[in-house]
Amino acid sequence: PVRATVAVQQVGYFTDGNATATVRGDQAGLVARRGPDGGRAALALDGQAVALVDLFAPEPGAPEVVHVVDLPDGEHTLSVEPTGTSDPSSTGVAVAVEGFVSLER
Repeated sequence: PVRATVAVQQVGYFTDGNATATVRGDQAGLVARRGPDGGRAALALDGQAVALVDLFAPEPGAPEVVHVVDLPDGEHTLSVEPTGTSDPSSTGVAVAVEGFVSLER
């Protein structure tokens, strides 16, 4: 079974700045909402870029794990920052972060 631990919860809805959490375990995930005004967010692990996440969806969605990162042993910093860009179909560049989760197998 997989055990999940919430690292940070209810970060918020933002278009600039960043959100960070200290994570440990086998994997860590970004929990966010996708929607019609969703933008793109850069995900970094210990300051190194690991993913570009597109949060656009034609209809608003419930919070979900939108990206999972494998972690080396130890404690790490996972951060997300809006890029100010979006899918051409999006009406905005918002990043709605619900939190981060640490996962252990």
